[in-house]
Amino acid sequence: MHDLRPLAHTANDEESMKPAIDTVRRVYEEGGYAYLEVGGWPESPDHLALRTVTDKNKEWFGDLDISMTADFAEALGQALILAAKDKRASQSR
Repeated sequence: MHDLRPLAHTANDEESMKPAIDTVRRVYEEGGYAYLEVGGWPESPDHLALRTVTDKNKEWFGDLDISMTADFAEALGQALILAAKDKRASQSR
């Protein structure tokens, strides 16, 4: 189950201590047991983060908190799409 609907989170901006809105997307594994979270990276507003935020998710995927630029995130996404297509093609032979 891949639920890419944005989730609104409020967070405190450490410098101004004012509430802020952050959009977070969760990608659930096929059984719906665990998910990876994609959202902003608090230390740098122009970066994204791929992370696990609960014990259940860390158990399933490992303890992840990977920051990246938008360009890198897009390239990683394209690489994952191509790898998935190649895997499906090799399995159907």
